[in-house]
Amino acid sequence: MKRPAAVRNAIIRSWSDDAAERQAALASLNDMASTDMVDIRTAQPSVVARLRDPSPEVRELALRICEYRADMGADIGMAVPMLLSMQNEPDPELRELVRRALFYANKRLGGLLGAHLQSP
Repeated sequence: MKRPAAVRNAIIRSWSDDAAERQAALASLNDMASTDMVDIRTAQPSVVARLRDPSPEVRELALRICEYRADMGADIGMAVPMLLSMQNEPDPELRELVRRALFYANKRLGGLLGAHLQSP
């Protein structure tokens, strides 16, 4: 699969030392996936890494991308361990994004995550 230049450039920018640049990169990936319907599966490792970003805004965008992709039926298996560790996220909005992403991932995995999911 050939990666579109816009996806490649966003992946590169997602590894910037500048939080604003990482945020802009993830916003771009989010727009490509949700608005333009661009296949961003090659960006999954970068998105998963940003789930532990020091910037709350970057973490939220990474969560939104994971949740959206999971809702669309995409395989987000790479993100599942990180999402499981984020179930106690202090921010209720982020916790809800984590819960929904895990719910969708669990459906795709045929219920394999059941014992690891916390009740809402």
